[in-house]
Amino acid sequence: MQRLYIMDRTKLDLLTCNPTSGGRATPILFVHGAWYADRCWPEHFLPCFAARGYVTHALGVRGHGGSDGRERLCWTSIADYVADVEQIVAQLGRTLVLVGHSMGGFVLQHYL
Repeated sequence: MQRLYIMDRTKLDLLTCNPTSGGRATPILFVHGAWYADRCWPEHFLPCFAARGYVTHALGVRGHGGSDGRERLCWTSIADYVADVEQIVAQLGRTLVLVGHSMGGFVLQHYL
């Protein structure tokens, strides 16, 4: 697990699972829904895609899971989550396949 800093010094969790064999050019970034965190992806999705050669990442947006910001969650907006995705994509520095569940899908639509 990595902890990354974003613009306002908030720490975000980013789980990474590397391929078990081979390697595909485009990594995958998973973004969770509301009331959950990045921990929903490692049981099945990250290892499944890693076994097929993809580097996989699961982002915990601010205020969720182990990421900072829980004390400000009532004042956190979708725009804040979009900023989290923007920063992580910039730090990863590559074109990514984006996968979102529920609120995560909404955040990714706004990001795109």
